[in-house]
Amino acid sequence: MVPSLLTILVPLACGVVAGLLRLFADADAAVAYVNRYPLYFAFPALVLGGIAGGDFEVPTEVAFWVLPAVLLAALAGLAWLCGRTRTLGAHAGPIALAGMFGNVAYLGLPVVESVLGERVLGRASLLSSLLLGGSLAAGPYLLARWSGGTAPPGTVRRLLGQPLLWAPVVGLAARLVPAAAREPVLAALAPVGKSAGPVALFALGLFLYARRAALRQLGAADVVAVGLRLVVAPGLALALAVPAVALGWLSVETARIAVLLAGMPTGVTAFALATELRLGEEALARAVVASTVAAALVVPVLAWVVMRL
Repeated sequence: MVPSLLTILVPLACGVVAGLLRLFADADAAVAYVNRYPLYFAFPALVLGGIAGGDFEVPTEVAFWVLPAVLLAALAGLAWLCGRTRTLGAHAGPIALAGMFGNVAYLGLPVVESVLGERVLGRASLLSSLLLGGSLAAGPYLLARWSGGTAPPGTVRRLLGQPLLWAPVVGLAARLVPAAAREPVLAALAPVGKSAGPVALFALGLFLYARRAALRQLGAADVVAVGLRLVVAPGLALALAVPAVALGWLSVETARIAVLLAGMPTGVTAFALATELRLGEEALARAVVASTVAAALVVPVLAWVVMRL
């Protein structure tokens, strides 16, 4: 577990050090630019390669396809309930997006690979894509709806154009291509995919440094959002996965992947979406920073738990 954790912490620490040394004149702008590479190239390549070249069968277990939808719906419902309270009534939108939008690609896939091994990357990529697709589809809408705003024109088109949404579809289609034609392409994409985790973690470390002041402004709504993301989400995933495994509806390996992915902190992309919608930017920035810092403690515990399923 220590070597696995170091593969996550070292590139993250490099990003923090880059901020401390002021290697970038504008750290926020640098994060935005650096993140475009993993978002548009490296992570789609990683997901596509994991699905197209992974030594696994496309899951036929109904629970594999249902669990992400049920999990996201439950998190949205809990955010809605928070919005009905006097203290959190105005914060339901940011809580919903922060709670639903886990860092399942940037951080989730490297964590799953570190804990469970490279052999599960194909299945993890597919499950990650389901969670990401549901979050992208519902999260920004709920942020706008429950914050009293509306999405700017073209937002839906830009979301649907994200390569990460289409990478699993292309990966599944590529499995139908003869191996002799598919493997050279996957081999060429492999180095790009391998670079996704380190680059994204470096950008995340730089983001944490740039936004470190946000930790001094945490309020009740921020604590709820972080708790929903890091405690409630993996708890719900575990509660759904354990009986599904017992009934034979889900494999133990898939249950482990689902719980690990559910316990990832709020993704940096959630902040980018909030900025694009001009709604809840500061709340999402605080959720990303606080949940990522807290994840350093939560993820090792979660890894210990899933290995005992």
